[in-house]
Amino acid sequence: MLPSFENVSQRSIGLDLIRSFAIIFVLVCHSCLYFCKSPDQGIIFYLVVLGFYGVELFFILSGFLIGRILLDIVRLKPDIRSLFTFLIRRWMRTLPAYYFWLLVFIFGWYYRFGDITMRPLKAILLYYLSFTQNLAWPMVGNYFSVTWSLTIEEWFYLTFSTALILGCKYLGLSRGIKVVLSVFLILPLMLRFNLPANINWDQVMRKVVIYRLDEIALGVGGLLLYQRFPIFRKKAYEIGGVGIFLFLALWLLGSKYLNLLPTFLQQTQRVMIFNISGVIFLLCFPAAIKIKSLPKIIQFIVQNLSNMAYSLYLTHIIILEIIIHFKNQYHWNVGFSLTLFIISLLTASLFSWYIIEKPFLRLRPKQILAGKS
Repeated sequence: MLPSFENVSQRSIGLDLIRSFAIIFVLVCHSCLYFCKSPDQGIIFYLVVLGFYGVELFFILSGFLIGRILLDIVRLKPDIRSLFTFLIRRWMRTLPAYYFWLLVFIFGWYYRFGDITMRPLKAILLYYLSFTQNLAWPMVGNYFSVTWSLTIEEWFYLTFSTALILGCKYLGLSRGIKVVLSVFLILPLMLRFNLPANINWDQVMRKVVIYRLDEIALGVGGLLLYQRFPIFRKKAYEIGGVGIFLFLALWLLGSKYLNLLPTFLQQTQRVMIFNISGVIFLLCFPAAIKIKSLPKIIQFIVQNLSNMAYSLYLTHIIILEIIIHFKNQYHWNVGFSLTLFIISLLTASLFSWYIIEKPFLRLRPKQILAGKS
């Protein structure tokens, strides 16, 4: 059986490796945006584009891993108790660090800008507390902007798990899975296709919750295919090789030349790029699962990067903005600023993982599946 991220002792090092690539892609992208003078030119452009693929990789991986837990629940006996336990476990994994760093951000913002610019933040703070800052609208403010993707994941956990457990309870296992998964795969896609052609792609189509739930659902669908069809295990490395080739082609060629397509194909690409990249990433997962170990030093780095991926994601923009503020104020050079950023980020992430996240992981209730002794 495929172990989930929930079971640290049985985790797949290959999937940890994928998580590590995802956070590295995001960190490289944002570092280039903040430290490079021309982030839209040359090789820097391609490094910036990696940020988009890093977030998509996070979404697909979340669906793949969370799908394992939810499918275990519904295959044994879907019930409300299991649903509540699942949600509490997810919230105890994500909410403590989120609220802590949101509080740090608010105090930092007040210290830097004072009460005048705090007033707009106070007016929209309820959105950030309830994860509705981009629920069906663009981000309500330019505060803690990195949380746009976290809200997508949180709303997926809540809506998909509830729909799946209730669907399987009242429609039966097979039909419930098919109906719920189909709704989550098709409805957001249709909503994107119905957006105006001149809509802001990044702020609306890419970052609004109701338009993006299909990406994580695609990860669940990928898990189902992996479990159902032995070819994904027998030909894992061959399929993974195809996935890597397609990703490199999409990253290196598609990033520059998709705008040469006819207009109607460009619009289709704008809508479908999330699904296309998601399917390509899923092709790599069977090969990753087959990886049982790595050289010791690499495995140590990968496991720690994977553990701290969430805290790295939450904290890096806050730290980047602080570093850039002092860089401009005191005229630091890029090398010193970047080194200070890396040290500060690792320090904050280690603090977040060991002082906030890990203690709450120990306090979570066990996911005792109905029907299991």
